[in-house]
Amino acid sequence: MCVVIRVMVKLPLETFQKKSLLLRKFNMYRGNTVMTIEGDELKNLSQSALRNLRWMMQKDLLGQDMFLLGRPGPNRRKVALQYLELTQRELEYVALSRDTTEADLKQRREIQNTTAKYFDQSAVRAAIEGRILVLEGIEKAERNVLPVLNNLLENREMHLEDGRFLIPAERYDKLLQEYGPSEVSRWRLVRVDERFRVIALGLPVPRYSGQPLDPPLRSRFQARDVASPGFNVSTPVFYIAIIFITKPAKD
Repeated sequence: MCVVIRVMVKLPLETFQKKSLLLRKFNMYRGNTVMTIEGDELKNLSQSALRNLRWMMQKDLLGQDMFLLGRPGPNRRKVALQYLELTQRELEYVALSRDTTEADLKQRREIQNTTAKYFDQSAVRAAIEGRILVLEGIEKAERNVLPVLNNLLENREMHLEDGRFLIPAERYDKLLQEYGPSEVSRWRLVRVDERFRVIALGLPVPRYSGQPLDPPLRSRFQARDVASPGFNVSTPVFYIAIIFITKPAKD
C-alpha cells in the first residue's frame, strides 16, 4: 500500500512573504495498492508530530518495531493512534501493569462446555492477523513477563500452549511450497503476517519509577523520544489562518 500524505504547513505572514507554503509527502508502499490521504485532517498538526509520523513510517517500511519514550501523558499514545489512523491499520492494545502475566499476552486457558480450551490473546492475534500490537506502560510490567515476546520480536517465532508454533511468513511460504498445506498443517505451524509490528509506549527509567527493560529486549526496538508540545506550537497555524480568511475581505 502506498500512503501519500500531503500537508500544507501554515506559516506566519512574514515567513510566507519569503517562502511558499511547504508541501510534505510521506510515501509508504504496501503491495500494489495506492491510497492517497488528503491533508485536511493533518493541516493542524505541528512539525514535531509530522516528524514523528515520518519516522514511524520509515521504521515500518524497514520491518522494525518501535519504542516511543516521553513524559507522562497522552502524547505517545496519540502519536501511535494517529499513525494507525493514517495508515488504516488494525490495533491490538494491551495496558501493562504489575498484574499482567504471560497468559495475558500469549494464550489464556478457559473452560468452555466442560472442556479446557486455549484462546489467543492480543500478541498472538496481532501476529497472525497482521495487526499492530501497542504495549502501553511497558515500564510497569514485571521483568519475567516481557521476555516471552523476545523471540517473537527478534525472529517472529513463538511456541504456543496449545501446541502450535508461530513462524515468520517467508519461512512458512517456503515450507508450504515445498511440502504442501497438509504437511504444514500436520506440523501445526502458523504463519506470522509480514505486516505485524509492535509499538511500545513507556517512560524513561530511572528518571521515572518503573522496571527498566532488559538489554536483549531493549535491543529489539527502535526508540524515539516523543517530546511534549510547547505552548506556542499552534500559534503559527492560527495566525496564518486568520490572515487568509480576513485579508480578502479587506481588499
